[in-house]
Amino acid sequence: ALRPELPDAKATYLAGFIQAELEIADSVSLIPAVRYDDFSVRSETGYPDQDDDQFSPSVLLGWEANHNVYLWSGWSKAFRAPSLTEMYTSGTHFALGAPAVVFGGPPNAILASNQFVPNPDLKPEKANTIEAGVRLRGYDFLEDNDKAGLEVVGYYSKVDDYVETLVTMYDPSIPATSIPFPMGPFTEYVYGSTRSANTDAKLYGVEVTADYQADYVFGRVTGQYLKGEDTDGGPLGGVPANQIFVNVGGRLPSLNVEYGLTATFADEVDDVPAETIEGDGYSVYGLYAQWTPNQLANTIASGSTFTVGVDNLFGKTYRIY
Repeated sequence: ALRPELPDAKATYLAGFIQAELEIADSVSLIPAVRYDDFSVRSETGYPDQDDDQFSPSVLLGWEANHNVYLWSGWSKAFRAPSLTEMYTSGTHFALGAPAVVFGGPPNAILASNQFVPNPDLKPEKANTIEAGVRLRGYDFLEDNDKAGLEVVGYYSKVDDYVETLVTMYDPSIPATSIPFPMGPFTEYVYGSTRSANTDAKLYGVEVTADYQADYVFGRVTGQYLKGEDTDGGPLGGVPANQIFVNVGGRLPSLNVEYGLTATFADEVDDVPAETIEGDGYSVYGLYAQWTPNQLANTIASGSTFTVGVDNLFGKTYRIY
């Protein structure tokens, strides 16, 4: 089948958390929290059942240095159960075909078919993360009643059983096959694979966000850099591309209308495990407009937001890595 396939299976996810904010000194807050996660997977096609849970504590220390500056640092544990897609997907991911000419013989076809390989034994990810950040705010920056902000966050995570996704163009564990035709061409099938696997890893990165809000204009730019390595320092599969997101536009306050331009710039991904597919960089642009009816109007639309837009303005073909 030229599409992913899932077996009959059922996953149950439960979660709850509790958090407190304690002022331990003037402008200094301590924010402890704990989260509980539980998941179970039941398959009706012979795969083994899975059950796991975890209590994940966290603590954050924040300091409001003044009305414009806030700094924080924290530590947390996290738990992420594998999805049914990561565990059970099978079938064809994608296929590429090309003609080939055998010297002295008829033309032939070579089809490279990438197959999903299920891994029902995937374990949940369990992470320890430390982070630190600073948030700057300014008011009446360019005009009355406007505000501008800058936020910088850095983090480092050590992840046990990180779920790594590997996409290869050729997988020697899946033998190639040929379909001959008498006195004519034949079709050669060469197989690659897409599979998920657990590995211990470390992830670290920085995220920077700058925004500006005024009565008639607004803008927001977010950049993220993320690096992933296994415990031996080698690259990981499935780490998202470094990206920049832009959202700029204007407002018509009297009409409760907002409109804007969006743009996503993704860097190429070439630091990948051996034999796996690299990701090309891309840029995608969009336009949108939205209208929020007057909250005081006694109509059925009060409290709603209506949006119209084009997410891919120039019809760009791209692949999210």
